[in-house]
Amino acid sequence: MHWDLVAASSLFSLSLLWPIVQTIIGIGLIIFVHELGHFLAAKSCGVKCEKFYVGFDAFDINLGVLKIPRKLLHFTWGETEYGIGILPLGGYVKMLGQHDNPAEADQERERSTDSESGRLDPRSYMAKTVPQRMLIISAGVIMNLIFGIIFATMAFSFGVSYQPPTIGGTYSGSPAWQKNLSGAEVIEVNGIKTGDRYYPFNSLAEAVVMGGEDVEVDLEIRRPGTESQTEKLSVTPVSGLINQRGMDFPMLGIAPMQSSRLRLNDFVIEHAPAFDSTFESGDLITKVNGASVNNLVDLKKELSKIWDQDATFTVLRGVEEKVFTYRQYQDKGASTGKEFDVVVKPNPMFIDGLSMAYGEIVSVQEGSPAHQEGIKPKDKILSVNDKPFNPMLLSQDLRQMARDGQTAKLTVRRFEGEQENILTFNLVPQFLTGVSSEDVGLPFAVDEIGIAFRVLSEVADVAPEGPAAKSGIAKGDVFVKATIEYSDTQIREKYLAENKKIFEISGDDLANSWPIVNQQMQAAWPSAVLKLVIKRGGKEMPPVEIALVKSEKYFNIIRGIGLEPLQEVYISPTLADAAKCGLYQVSYDSQKILKLLKQLFVGKVPVTALGGIGTIAIVSTSEATSGTTRLLLFLTLLSVNLAILNFLPIPVLDGGHMVFLAYEGVTGRPPNEKVQEGLTMIGALMLLTLMVFAFGMDIWRFSSFFQ
Repeated sequence: MHWDLVAASSLFSLSLLWPIVQTIIGIGLIIFVHELGHFLAAKSCGVKCEKFYVGFDAFDINLGVLKIPRKLLHFTWGETEYGIGILPLGGYVKMLGQHDNPAEADQERERSTDSESGRLDPRSYMAKTVPQRMLIISAGVIMNLIFGIIFATMAFSFGVSYQPPTIGGTYSGSPAWQKNLSGAEVIEVNGIKTGDRYYPFNSLAEAVVMGGEDVEVDLEIRRPGTESQTEKLSVTPVSGLINQRGMDFPMLGIAPMQSSRLRLNDFVIEHAPAFDSTFESGDLITKVNGASVNNLVDLKKELSKIWDQDATFTVLRGVEEKVFTYRQYQDKGASTGKEFDVVVKPNPMFIDGLSMAYGEIVSVQEGSPAHQEGIKPKDKILSVNDKPFNPMLLSQDLRQMARDGQTAKLTVRRFEGEQENILTFNLVPQFLTGVSSEDVGLPFAVDEIGIAFRVLSEVADVAPEGPAAKSGIAKGDVFVKATIEYSDTQIREKYLAENKKIFEISGDDLANSWPIVNQQMQAAWPSAVLKLVIKRGGKEMPPVEIALVKSEKYFNIIRGIGLEPLQEVYISPTLADAAKCGLYQVSYDSQKILKLLKQLFVGKVPVTALGGIGTIAIVSTSEATSGTTRLLLFLTLLSVNLAILNFLPIPVLDGGHMVFLAYEGVTGRPPNEKVQEGLTMIGALMLLTLMVFAFGMDIWRFSSFFQ
């Protein structure tokens, strides 16, 4: 019996019914064509095929009151039984005389041997020559590669939407943040021109992972506002950048770009200033106070100059998206849109009256005011303009200095060996030049001068008569848990309907992540309450609550607008171009999988990056919701993945059978049955262990979504 392993699953949601159906059909098709390859090759070599199954029919599933038969569907046509098994983990073709378990060799040999003549049935698998058996074993892989090309060709013929390799936000303090790559269009990655072919943003992230940690990524970029100039640079990724489950692989610290088009759903936040405006879903923002904007980075740059003033947004309504057709941009319908202005008021910050302690500078952005004046990592800022400062409000204070044409005097402590030096630097603050993204465990970026430091969970000062002071919080208190609650039950229910769960952070995650607490405060709905568990003098105290209030002096840059990801569509102009793109995609996916396997083997990519049936189900359904062509490209990847994994030299899989056949071809005799049986058992145990581990990783990685 020939077995092939592939993962499949389904998600249950009425709104996702069609994407789920597409996913099931697509994954079933991949299994089907793999087994069809074995089947057709066997038939062409004259081998009797007794069974052809998608899914395994190993046993019935008995649930007590309900018994699910091992065969969902089966029928016999000619000499072959065709069917669908109850276990959706792969498929198989049962050929006369063929077996995966060497322990069944005698039984299969007896079954396929004529009792009178003692000769093998000429239609038995074992009666065929080594080259014929190699063809039969390899045919499944070949079919998967062929259909991978077909899937991709179909996708490019119809048009594939994708996020282009344009960098949106950069994680604060990351390698990409240090190089100030926010807003940059990546036009070459390690010698590969992104404009010469379909090259989505995730291919850039994959190139980093495949290279491994400490391996420089060579980029050619085009920065915003420099359309005729490009820049070549090298960036070294790091691992463990984001303190989240399964996110400890090499990263540059980049996020895809968002467009300046309002989302189709939730395009404005209900309690934010933009909610009272005349915005509609799909509106394209083209200007802010007369300055042109094309994406989120442009938008934030302009809004950072008028954070505390009314903003006039110039909007186009009824404009289609930009399409990338045969490597030429077409801006469809731009002249037909209706243009008008929308005025949005400033967005006051929620303040808590706390000033938190902070650590040394961990990163300095290249070309920034701090870099130009010689500030270095491990420096500790003692004061700004001879006064202590609140780290969470420093950016806005610096923007005010930039507007007023003032310099910022930074008093800094620097250790040189054992010598402590107090230094003074005069910096000229700037408005935003990019977008920094915050996450758990990341330092806090002050982009106005280009530094990043960690904000701790210890209270450095409490504003007199402020919300925190009224709650009894004192200098030196250390927070060990932070939760956002709502005093208004109706608003709480609205918040939960939108966000699924209340924000909460504790333990090690909170130690260096106060900016995340502040970020969640700013996204909070009215009647929000910050509930804190504190330690005072090493002793845990009863929880305290701070009623958040809106500031009259400090304002958020973004005003409650939700934007669509930057999307383009690649459409091949001819079938020949689509086939060429499909062939390239299969080649690219093959190289990617092989490199990733190599990195896993040498330990440069952690095994925690592996995923199982849950990952396949969620990713494939997600791609299906983005469009059939996106699902086709994912099925291309899955088909190539199945081909390569099944051809690894592991007994039980196709590659293991090929090794045994190669040995037989060289020596003229099959491998020793006991050796073959032992290796097969080891291979089966390895695969079972890997499947259980990958499934466990799925549960571990996705459990946070259901807490």
